[in-house]
Amino acid sequence: MGSHRGSAAAHRRAGGLHMLPGGGHRLARLSHDRARACAWDIFKFQGSETPIPNSANWVVMVDECHRTQEKDLGAYLRKTLPDARFFGFTGTPIKKDDKDTYANFGVAGEGYLDKYGIDDAVADGATVPIYYTGRKIDWRMDEAKLDVLFDQWFAELDDDALSEVKRKGVKIADLIKHPERIDLIAYDIWTHFKAYAQPDGFKAQIVAIDREAVVLYKRALDRVIERDLIKAGVPADEAQRRATAMSACVYSPSQEDAKPSEDPHIQAIRDDLQRHYLDRVAETEAKLAFGKKGVQPEFLIVCDKLLTGFDCPIESVMYLDKPLKEHGLLQAIARTNRVADSKKRNGLIVDYIGVSSKLDEALASYRADDVANAMRNLDDLRSQLRAAHAVVMAVLKPLKRKGDGKSREEWKAEFDAFIDVLGSEDEWFAFKAKARGFIAAYEAVSPDPSVLEFTDDLKWVATFLRYATQVFEKREAFDQRDYSQKIRQMLAEHLDATGLTVTVKLRHITDPEFWEDFKVEGMTEPDLKTAAIRKTTELRRTVTERIEANPHQFEKFSERLRELLERLDDAQLSWGAKLHMAEKLARDIQAEDRAHESSGLSAGAYGVLQILRSYGAEGGAEDLAAQIVVLYTDGDTAPRGWPQKDGLRKTLRQAVRGMAHEHGLSNLKDLPVAVEEFALKHFVAG
Repeated sequence: MGSHRGSAAAHRRAGGLHMLPGGGHRLARLSHDRARACAWDIFKFQGSETPIPNSANWVVMVDECHRTQEKDLGAYLRKTLPDARFFGFTGTPIKKDDKDTYANFGVAGEGYLDKYGIDDAVADGATVPIYYTGRKIDWRMDEAKLDVLFDQWFAELDDDALSEVKRKGVKIADLIKHPERIDLIAYDIWTHFKAYAQPDGFKAQIVAIDREAVVLYKRALDRVIERDLIKAGVPADEAQRRATAMSACVYSPSQEDAKPSEDPHIQAIRDDLQRHYLDRVAETEAKLAFGKKGVQPEFLIVCDKLLTGFDCPIESVMYLDKPLKEHGLLQAIARTNRVADSKKRNGLIVDYIGVSSKLDEALASYRADDVANAMRNLDDLRSQLRAAHAVVMAVLKPLKRKGDGKSREEWKAEFDAFIDVLGSEDEWFAFKAKARGFIAAYEAVSPDPSVLEFTDDLKWVATFLRYATQVFEKREAFDQRDYSQKIRQMLAEHLDATGLTVTVKLRHITDPEFWEDFKVEGMTEPDLKTAAIRKTTELRRTVTERIEANPHQFEKFSERLRELLERLDDAQLSWGAKLHMAEKLARDIQAEDRAHESSGLSAGAYGVLQILRSYGAEGGAEDLAAQIVVLYTDGDTAPRGWPQKDGLRKTLRQAVRGMAHEHGLSNLKDLPVAVEEFALKHFVAG
């Protein structure tokens, strides 16, 4: 969950206790003449009581120190190295009443040395924060409500059957595993998962109370997903197959599983326990598949296994239906805090059992400052969203915005008006930072219903960012690439519904609609301004792409692009004239794209020709370019996979060098490298 680092002075005195993730024991020996390190298993010290010479020269680093150092093994280790300095590492907070760990690794009276806690790990980017939310309070199990819940969940029984059940006694676990409750939660899990984790390719664990509950959840989840797929138009057989593949069960076997039972319910459970059990090989395969985006399963249903030591960054949510506390709770929730890509801003615990409502009690045996923020209430994120929204709205306050039903022209007028409100680039960049914070906070809370009051403002702000990035920075806005899939989909639908796609979408130079902006007849000065800015932004992207593809052919356009960018700020030049400059640049790039057509060469060979000419090639260079293309495209000289074979790449460069030498070219060191770079981009088979 975190780590502890000792100050240098304290370490010199006595070593220190640290909290760090990891596993295995490490012993490092520092001699006077040089440092040497080795890894020793703690069990090798079993029974060792003879001190080794010069043990003061040893520094001992012990991982998971809270486990072994307070028992006989720790005593044997210290007997063997009486004068060594000990450093302890653990990924688990130490309990309040655990004095030995502090005494063994700390300075008397000091407790921990230098603390590196949960918040520090999040701030450093080593982990993501974990939030929790309780779902459906009526489903949680409370001893005080046992009678009410009993009558609710067993209402289908007649009086005699009900009396018999009560006579035998019903435990909380029986209610937790009631089929109706499992069905309701399975439906809620699937509904939440589809909106929260699945759009961005993340996955989830379902933690059930025991092995029987694991298979009950498997049954219920399969049914829910199958019905949902059929509703979406998937054929029944295919829906069943896909639903079954979407989850896997991981649990330990029992000898009871193979025994027959006269009770149909018990027999059905045992049959399912055998059917869904994964042996060691199958479990390993399931875990590996779970860790990959786009590969089934998307859920792992567990009860005890995989709650510790299972590191899988793709897991972003845990659906918890098992009463956990202390070490078990801390270890389980940490499955969701592994860092993945930018779309995973936090882990989420969806609590169906009520652990989060008694979090202080569940972690009461630990020091409060060690487990503070181990799980944060989703209300904290909701508060952050409200605060981030308020900051953005304060900047937008001077702007008069219309409500729903605006035309595209009215949307654009609002955007232009707000650009005038911002005024300067400095104010724009300040607003953009605030807007990003608002969008990030919205994403973190979504799909929680609390986001709905902010949705309209989010659409306005996110769309404005795309538009204003073109106006202020003359470049494409890339922010949306980091948005979650659910946000991107919502914004795409918003652009289509409002017609703003025309306003903010950037087109490629090969798109026929790219040239529509140059039809200036009937365009107003504001329209000309918008078109000139959009064309310049698109051309910036186009020139960058072309130079990346072949700098020797397209570098000549970079200076003209720079000039166009500068002239956009020239108040003495009309927007119509600026748009004309953009059109001239676009036409010339288009002509360069098609130049190979009149040369008699393929596009690839023409690109190689431009490289050769940049190194001084003149007459006959066309033939040399064609020969080089054959060299890099013939299966005999450049077989599939050649880019991954250093020796073959060297041979190809040598061949180019020989051809160039015969042609009388100089600079034979750099030219083959330039040709290879071009070949890697254009001649590698897919």
